[in-house]
Amino acid sequence: MALAEIDDTCSLCSKYYEDPVVIECGDSFCRSCITQFWKNERKRTCPKCKEDIEDNELRSNSHLAKLAKMCKEMDTIHYKLAKCTRCEKHKRPLFHFCKTDQRFICKVCKGEEHESHDVEHSMSVVYNHMIDVQEHLEPLKWHLEDLLYCKSRQEKDCEDLKKNIEAQRIKILSEFEEINQLLNREKHVLLKRLDMTEKMITQKLGENVSRLQNECTSLDKIITEIDEKLNESPVNLVKNVQRLLKRCDSVTLLEPHRERAECNQNFYSAPRQFMVLKEILKAFQVVPANITLNKKSANCNLQVSSDKKSVKWTKEKKPTPRNAGFNKSKGEQRFDTLPCVLGSPGFSSGRHYWEVQVDVTGDWAIGIAKYWVSRIGRVRLSASGGIWAIRHNIGQYFVLSTPPIRLTLSERPRKIRLYLDMEIRQLSIYNADSKEHIYTFDLSSSKSFLPFFWTMCEKEIRLL
Repeated sequence: MALAEIDDTCSLCSKYYEDPVVIECGDSFCRSCITQFWKNERKRTCPKCKEDIEDNELRSNSHLAKLAKMCKEMDTIHYKLAKCTRCEKHKRPLFHFCKTDQRFICKVCKGEEHESHDVEHSMSVVYNHMIDVQEHLEPLKWHLEDLLYCKSRQEKDCEDLKKNIEAQRIKILSEFEEINQLLNREKHVLLKRLDMTEKMITQKLGENVSRLQNECTSLDKIITEIDEKLNESPVNLVKNVQRLLKRCDSVTLLEPHRERAECNQNFYSAPRQFMVLKEILKAFQVVPANITLNKKSANCNLQVSSDKKSVKWTKEKKPTPRNAGFNKSKGEQRFDTLPCVLGSPGFSSGRHYWEVQVDVTGDWAIGIAKYWVSRIGRVRLSASGGIWAIRHNIGQYFVLSTPPIRLTLSERPRKIRLYLDMEIRQLSIYNADSKEHIYTFDLSSSKSFLPFFWTMCEKEIRLL
């Protein structure tokens, strides 16, 4: 059916349909037109066919709405074509497009040199190109909506996080109100760690909000530029259509990333802190263990001091003794691959603590290992491999686990205190100077443990 034959105007206002609706008899009108018409009538009838209307429901006519929109766009195209540059030869409007020569022509040109060419009406060509560009533009608009939604949710996450942090701050303050001076010191340590957590997470969320805003701005700019091109001369549109399509397709539409805004509430709960404080007090009441390094367990790249109190890594590998086999009764077997060494004595009961000076910038790890920990090949540095330790590498601290857990410390420890409680089967690690709790391991059912050291530092780490 030709466009001229389509009923695209409302019989009441004689204009293109606005929000068209269908009434009981099947005729269509603008919603506002038919509503206003019936206000002035005693009895509802169809303005067109005069049939009585008993059903008051006005059903939207989406097909007619799309048709009216298309007709409006075609009128706009026709108006722009009439106003744009005319044929240089015949001075007539360029109402036709030669697909063979890919240029606009007038009616006279069509009947002359373009008679045998593939020619279409300009409105049809321009409209099809507009639809093509709009289809490519639609995913960009959807993605912009996703970005804006993700940004708004991330901003809400920031606010929720601040409220959560503030609530925990108040909780910590109230729980430590009646505690003595020693407990007060631990309270301030916890608050400092909490502030650092807030700063770290808020910074991460803020950076993501900024990144989302930049993506929104960039994408909105592209959409605006392309929208402006669609409103330019049809000649320019057709001329630049491929560039516009490439411009749309060149945008990489990645799923908006929303950072997790979480703060472990249990980590700062009172029962946990009281337990940590009790362990700190116990650590001060226990006589320190006299730990020495077992040279026979040391990797060949490690150099143990003569007093067996310090160890460092060397580039030159010492020759392995010919008869350095494994003596099960004495636990004598060296680590053949990893730069590790064990300490002695081992522990199977009681409470013990020892301190290690780690005022070095290299790669090291300290903790405990099962008595019969594997020392051949690539030892698994985690609880599943029989090792419970923390590691320092490139200014960062980790729990040796699968996967590693990153630790956030308020300051870089120079001395580490390890407190082993075989009664409750826990290893707790602290900053020996500030008394800051670093981490607590729950141990497996192993009966005995040995101090464990791992280092690639050319400067020695020392037992105190």
